[in-house]
Formats: sequence, C-alpha cells, structure tokens
Amino acid sequence: MIERENFRRAEDPWRADISQSINLLKSQHAEIRTAVDHNTVITNEIKANTDEIIDFFKAGKGFFKTMGYVGSVAKWLGAVAAAVTAIWAAWTINK
Repeated sequence: MIERENFRRAEDPWRADISQSINLLKSQHAEIRTAVDHNTVITNEIKANTDEIIDFFKAGKGFFKTMGYVGSVAKWLGAVAAAVTAIWAAWTINK
C-alpha cells in the first residue's frame, strides 16, 4: 500500500505554498475567534449596564406618570378653589 505522504509529493512548491496559506488562515482564524470572544464578553457587560439604566428610566417613567395624575388632580382642585373663591368674593361684595 502507498503511504499518503509519499503519494502527495511533499517537495512540491505548490503544496508548500498552500500549506503555508492554510496555516496562516488557521492562525488568523484563532486570532479572530479570540477577539470575537473578548468582544462578546464586553458586549454582555454593556448589555447588563444598559439593562440597569433602562430599569431606572422605567421607574422614572412610572414616577412621572404618577406625578402627571397628581398634577391633573391639583389642576382640578385649583380650578374648584378658584371657583369657590370667586363665588365667595361675589357673595361677600353683594352682601
């Protein structure tokens, strides 16, 4: 049986060039994979921080919604108080 290495002509310059290119691609792939893994870790940290900020703004949104209701009630109470004051003033002047 013919051994695979002897069959492929190991001294062929084309094979050496292709092997060098493949090894370069493998090392570049490893570097890129490491960089992607590092970026994934950073992205997950940023997402966690962003989630905290979003929760804070959602809580603030609820606060301002509640204050909007309080403001609506205050506006109506102000209008009622102004009407009562106007009626009282008119009643006092005409007496």
